[in-house]
Amino acid sequence: MKGLTLRDLEAVRLLAIRRNFRAAASELGVSAPTLSHMIASLEERLGIRLFNRTTRSVAPTEAGEALISRTDPALSAIAEAFEVIEGLRNTASGRLRLNASEVAVTRLLPAIARFMTAFPQVEVELASDGLLSDIVADGFDAGIRLEEAVPQDMVAVPLSREEQIIVVAAPAYLASRPAPKTPDDLKEHECIVARLPSGRPMAWEFEEDGRAFNAAVSGRIQVGSVALALQAAQLGLGIAYVGLSDAMPGLAGNSLVQLLEAWTPPFPGLRLYYPRQRHHSAAFKAFLGFLRDEKVAV
Repeated sequence: MKGLTLRDLEAVRLLAIRRNFRAAASELGVSAPTLSHMIASLEERLGIRLFNRTTRSVAPTEAGEALISRTDPALSAIAEAFEVIEGLRNTASGRLRLNASEVAVTRLLPAIARFMTAFPQVEVELASDGLLSDIVADGFDAGIRLEEAVPQDMVAVPLSREEQIIVVAAPAYLASRPAPKTPDDLKEHECIVARLPSGRPMAWEFEEDGRAFNAAVSGRIQVGSVALALQAAQLGLGIAYVGLSDAMPGLAGNSLVQLLEAWTPPFPGLRLYYPRQRHHSAAFKAFLGFLRDEKVAV
């Protein structure tokens, strides 16, 4: 029937249970006169009396009983559905979907493991790609990228300190040729070119006096990841362009030497980002709280 609402049906149900306008109205959150008007208006629209009223009692008519018996299961199912939704809103459970670069996933995984131990009802789906996916269109709760790649309309939470991409080579490689003094000197060297997940070669970016520029590099070996480029450099196959944090063990152990340090300054690091205007699940809220409470820095 046009104009019939769930509130109308709930009013009928409560009045049938309580058999008292004041008690039913209190449970519905309205005044007794308002409830009386609601029932009278509904009866007028239906063209039939739903309740018999006296000064002492209220009881459903045959039509009222018929309406209640047929709508009560539906009302109960709707109430259960809202209870489930309320549970999802208030309880950290369900699925958390994150989209991140492969490097970010690798570095965040220990923190995610601790989170899943703390919240055993949460499932975590990690999608790793180098395509800068649209997290809203693709249904992700959040993304993890370097600050420069985070869309401006997103909320961004710092996950790491400053990052630095550096140029390295093995002492064995440098033993037979002079080390490059400027990025332009790389043209005379074997450079290990790493390809991104998208298939594009990773750009070698440098900075001088606040001006960013790319250097043209080439070499006899190309690899499918930065991790492989680092390994190839340690084997003396050429010069690599890699993350400082990944190269630290090699630098500390003297199996690698840092080059062109003045041209590779640090820059803002990883950010967890998510839509500003969205009703987030309890699982995602718990994850945000976990990151803040643990002061996670990857």
